[in-house]
Parts: sequence; structure tokens; C-alpha cells
Amino acid sequence: MTEISRPNVARPDTVHSPLEGGLARLQTSAGFVSDLDLQRQIRILWARRNTLFLCLVLVMALTWGAMSLVTPLYSAHAAVMIDNRKMRIIDFKDMVAQMQPGLIQVGSEVEVIRSRALAQRVAERLRLYDDPEFNAALRPAPRFSLGTALGPVFRLLGGPSTQPPLTEAERAERQRARVISALLARLEVRPVPQSMVIQISVRSAESRKASAIANAFADGFVMDQIESRFEVTKQVSGWLNSRLEGLRDQVVASERAVESYRSTHGLFENKGLLGAQQQLTELNSQLITAQANRAAVEAKVAHLESLKGAGADEFLDSPLIQRLKEQEEQLSRDIADISTRYGEKHPAMIKALAARQELRDKIRIEVERLSQGERGELTVARTREAALRDQIRRLEETVLTQNQLSIKLHDLEREAQSNRVLYEAFLNRSKETSQEEDIRQADARVISRAEPPERPSSPNRPALMAGAVIAGLMLGAVMVFLREHLDRALRTPEQLEAMTGIPAIGMIQLLKSSRRGKTAGINSYVVDHPHSSFAESFRGLWVSLKHAKRDQPPRLVVVTSSLPGEGKSLTSLSLTRTVAGLGARVALVDCDLRRPTLARMVGVEPARYFDEALSGACPLADVAVRDPLTELDLYASRVLSRPPLELLNSQRMTDLLEELRADYDLVVVDTPPAMAVSDVQIIAQKADAVLFVVRWEKTPKDVVRSVLRTLGDVRVSIAGTLLTQVNLARHARYGYGDSGYYYGKYKSYYTD
Repeated sequence: MTEISRPNVARPDTVHSPLEGGLARLQTSAGFVSDLDLQRQIRILWARRNTLFLCLVLVMALTWGAMSLVTPLYSAHAAVMIDNRKMRIIDFKDMVAQMQPGLIQVGSEVEVIRSRALAQRVAERLRLYDDPEFNAALRPAPRFSLGTALGPVFRLLGGPSTQPPLTEAERAERQRARVISALLARLEVRPVPQSMVIQISVRSAESRKASAIANAFADGFVMDQIESRFEVTKQVSGWLNSRLEGLRDQVVASERAVESYRSTHGLFENKGLLGAQQQLTELNSQLITAQANRAAVEAKVAHLESLKGAGADEFLDSPLIQRLKEQEEQLSRDIADISTRYGEKHPAMIKALAARQELRDKIRIEVERLSQGERGELTVARTREAALRDQIRRLEETVLTQNQLSIKLHDLEREAQSNRVLYEAFLNRSKETSQEEDIRQADARVISRAEPPERPSSPNRPALMAGAVIAGLMLGAVMVFLREHLDRALRTPEQLEAMTGIPAIGMIQLLKSSRRGKTAGINSYVVDHPHSSFAESFRGLWVSLKHAKRDQPPRLVVVTSSLPGEGKSLTSLSLTRTVAGLGARVALVDCDLRRPTLARMVGVEPARYFDEALSGACPLADVAVRDPLTELDLYASRVLSRPPLELLNSQRMTDLLEELRADYDLVVVDTPPAMAVSDVQIIAQKADAVLFVVRWEKTPKDVVRSVLRTLGDVRVSIAGTLLTQVNLARHARYGYGDSGYYYGKYKSYYTD
């Protein structure tokens, strides 16, 4: 057969069978071929806009209903700032940093505001335990609730309780815990980015109550800061005082140990030096002086020894020798004068010489005496130097012993010093902490107090309705595409051809009167409206069938379908009337011997029926009835009382069909649905071409596959498939681009 995709378009000659062509392609087909472009998806949404709008209206209605059931809530906002510029409670070293980590960290303060302890203080301050908004036990019990209805079921599934019954105090405590949980559920605390500010938001059914709770949380947080500072300061002060007592005892004990050790070993200080060491220093100084003195005396004595007998010039510093020398010089001058005046022998001369000799003897005696004194001084100097050396040696031994003892003394002194420094540091901090106990100052302050809001913050009706519109559209789109994906019907020739592998050679529109449930005028529509798109589609169908094989056009065509109601009988009648109107000799044979309808559709009452000619009761020519509207010959049938398969499979059936093929240009055989009975498998083997009718958007794909597989089992050659009862207006919305699209889009070219 010649494969045709649209009317008036021929394809190369090829023979298609469901097993060889279509079923092989079913394995790679997803059910229907869809364009993935945006315009295609929009057309799908528009084609199923009822589903889309229904989901939209449903979601909006549910959202509006839910909002009407929700109690409006007001949101009040307060703000506190963590002021880390103020002095901290305790900031020395690592000790207090470990006791109070991160007091000014915003994240930690946020958790403090969210704590149940602070919420409990707020609830007690504002008497929220007696407020029905937060205490569900004070609200009137609803007439019906899901929890009440399902309570017995939950208790049954949960089994018997093993917990002892609660006391009155435990029930009250649990109720207070529920109030705290309800209050925290209405609280929102968030830090403001890039700042030390924390925003506190509270939702409540009353505007003033919301602002009061928000301010209570802010004030409670500041008070908590003050109290926590006071408690920490108090604890640190007590710890410092107890620690000071121990440090004081340590200082006293260490200083006593130093003094005891020093007194025991004689390690006394004098201007920073120990006594023995100071003495050694002084003795060394004296030894140096003594050595210098001894060296000077030795030099002087040695010089005197070297000048012995030379005179007393070296002793001129002696007053006695100086006077004697002056007297000697005066006598020498007198002797010189006497010698000149009186001569050497003069008594005056002799007396003067004797006096001078006496003076010289005195000088010599005095020099000897002084020389003996220098030697005695040298002996004393040497003796003193030796004594100093001996003392120094003994002191060096003492100092060495003291140096070894002073090592431990230094350790004791360092320990005493460190204890005193630590004690003084703790003492100073204790005084500062004692002063801070009287100054209660928080690290946070309220920078914005909450004001009663004028409008409720939730439910946010515009935002919720906008969200409902978006959700409704999304749900509608999901439902539309889900229905489109799960839809098992066929809508386009391309889908049908892709699924079966058989050429789809036409589309027949659904007539308006048919959509209204009326049948009058439908059967003759192709004759009454020859310029309509309906009539044009049958002319195109005939052209496609006629040119299926250029060398041998089909003369015997079998029309069948999968299920009843797919329009195969109307298709057979309209096709034959169209071809008869073109001047050809056409016969229409009703081979549906179970539910024949063509005689009623044409509006005739035959005298003889086709089954009679099959049984040999009458000639075939006696069965033919002329169509009142065209030159069509109708061979009508009636319902048989016995199964017709034997007659249809007889040689008589073959002979009658050959006779009709010889007498007419076109013979169309209307058969029963192939899914219902097996008559089609017999008749189709005798035809030149088989036209398979599929109802648009109704016939399931699985049914079409099953029928084509059955026909393929008996080697039936199908010329093409045909979509019938196509709603062109709806079909055009999808924008498939086939003939149905143009029939619906450009219907002004036709006269219906």
C-alpha cells in the first residue's frame, strides 16, 4: 500500500502490517509524541484550561476558607542592643574568661531571650497562665475535634499506659509548661545582620497584648543581664575572699621561711650584700692598700740600702736632719772664713772643725735611726699583708658556703615574692569587685520599645492569596500535564502513525448536531453540505485511497474499527456518497450481520438482503437498493439468527465480492468492530485495502494495538488509518499543525 500522512500527499509504495511495522515501533514510543517547545506546552494548558482553572479556584477557595478560620494575629517588635563598650564584670586573665564565656556574643544572647526561664518570668509578670489565648485549658471545649474523635483509636494503638497517674501539682506544672511552650511559639528572636542589635517579635490575638509581651521580653532580658552580672560578681567576690585568706597565709609562711633560713645560716643583707661577702670585699680593698704600702716601703728601704754612706740627702724631709744640715753648712762657711783669716792651725779653726764633725756624727746617727725605722715599717707592712691574706682566705671559704646556701634562699625569696604579687593582685581585684557589687549595670539596653500594631500581621491575606494563585496554577499545570501524560487516547494522525507504523490518511470532524446528541441530518451531511470541511475531508480521503497504488487503485475497500461507536458506518456511507457524487459507480455493502445500520441510515427498506444472496436464496442484483440522494447502490443486511462466520468464510462470499468488483469502480464493505467479533479477519483478507477507523480522543491506545496485532496475525494489509469525530475547535488549540488544525483554524474557506 502507499503510505499517506495527509490527504492529497502520496508516499512511496510500501506494504505495512502491524507486526512488521507498527509493533516494532511501539517499543520506542512513549504513548504519544509531544513537542517540548514552550508554545506547545502553553497550548496544552489552554486546551485543558478547565482543569487549570478548576484547580486554581479550588486552591483559592480552600485558602480563603482556611484564612477565615484562622484567628488574626498582631505582631509587635522591640529591639535591644548588646553594648560591649561598657566595662565587663571580671576581665582579668583567663580565670574569669573561662567562668563567663562569650557574655556579649549576640548568638548566646539570642538563646537567652528564647530560654524557657525568661519566658516563665514574662508569663508570671503578665499573668499569662490565666489567659485563654496561651492556656488551652481555659478555652471552651469544641463540640467536635479530630483529636477527640481519634483519641480512643490512639489509646487503643498505644496500648495500656504504664505511667502512674499525675498528682495535682504535676498536672499544674505540666499545664504551666504548655503555657510556656505556647508563648515561645509566638516569640521570634533574630539578630540584625552586621550589628549588635537583637529584634524581638511577638504575635498575639490582641494588639496591646503583643506589644506588652514584646516589651516584657526586652525588659526581662535587660534585668536578666543585671541579675546575672550581680550573681557572677557576688560569686567571684566570695571566691576571691576565700582565696585571699589562703594567699595571705601563703605569703606569711613563705616570708617566715625566708627569715628563718637567713637567720639560721647567718645570711644577713647589708646594702644588698651578705655580711661575709661585704667583709671579703672590704678586706680585698685593704689587702690592695697594704700591698701598695708594703711595696712602697720595700722600694724605699732598698733605695736607702743602696745609698748607705752616701749622705743624708734622702732624709731632708726630717726636721732634725734639716736643722743639723743647716748648722753644718753654716760651720762650713765659718771654717772657710777662719781658714782664710787665721789659717789651718788656728785654735778657732780646730774648734770649728771639731764642731762640724760633731754635727756630722749627729746626722749619721739620726740617719741610722731613720733607716732602722723604715725597715721596721716594712716588717709591719709585710705582717699586716699576711694577716689580711689569711683573713681573706677564711672569708672566701665562708662566702663560698654562703653562696651555696643562698641558692635555696633565693628560691624561698622568689616564692615569697610571687605569693605576695598574687596576693596583692587578688586583693586589688577583690576591692574592685566589692565596689562593683553596688553598681548594677547590664551589657544590653532597650533601644526600641514595642508599640501596639494597628493591623494584624497574620494571616497575610494578599500574600496568601498570591501564593494560592501560584499554587493553584502550579497544581493545575501538574494536573494538566499529568492528565496529558496518562491520557491513552489518540488526537493526531502523527500520534496514530507513530504508534502503529501505518499511514494515517485523514481526519473526519465531529459534526455539531452529533455533539448535541442528534442524528438527523448527519447521515446526509456530506450531500447536503458539499462545500463543508466535512465533505472536503472525505474527498481528500478518496484521493488518498485512489492513489495508494498508482498502477492499480483499490476497488474493494473494507472499513472497520476497534469498538462500536467510532463512526465506521458513517465513514463508509459518507465516503461512498462522495465518490458516487464524482460520477463513479459505487457500491456499499453492509457486512455487519450482527448489528446492521446502513439501511436505516440511508432511509430505505430493501426487499432483499445481502445475507440472502450469500445463502443463495436470490441473485446479488436483487439485493441492490439505490440511494435516494446519490447514484450509490446499497447492499443492506439484517440481523441473522445464526453466527455469520460460516457465510462470510464461504466461497459464495468470495464470488459475490468478485462480482461486485467487476461491476463497480469502488466497493466499500462496512464490517463489524474488530474487537467485538472475528468477522473482519475473514472479510479483510478478500479486500484490496483496509481502512481502519479510530475515534478521536476516545479509542484507547491499548485497544488499537490489540486489534492491529490480531489483524496482523492473519496477514491483513491495512492501507491506512483514519481519525473520526474530531473536535476541530479543541484540536486546533493544541496547535498540532495537521489538517485538522487548518480545518479548525481556517474554517472560513468552507461552508458548513
